[in-house]
Amino acid sequence: MVTAIWLCRRIAARPRPRPGIRPPTAGRGISGDHEHRAAHLVDAARAYLLTGDPVHAGRVLVDAERTAPAEIRHRLAAREVLAQVTRDRRAPAAIIQLANTLGVA
Repeated sequence: MVTAIWLCRRIAARPRPRPGIRPPTAGRGISGDHEHRAAHLVDAARAYLLTGDPVHAGRVLVDAERTAPAEIRHRLAAREVLAQVTRDRRAPAAIIQLANTLGVA
């Protein structure tokens, strides 16, 4: 049975990093940063759509897809925004190509 005392002892027994040695992700964005930025860009694209600007919404979605492709491919909200942008006749060619690739069109 795992108790709080046992868990504290296990954590205390872990080796400590040596001073002056940085972890491999230090100074770089870790993967969660990319998904967070892409989610923000999808929200921005939705805002552009609400203001009647599908061209900028498409550009922002392309940027989000470059930042974190999985966020666009698997997030339902991103796919919905992508479908709405694709319906507009002024949609950028890159968005139409992305929608066709994902089967959203």
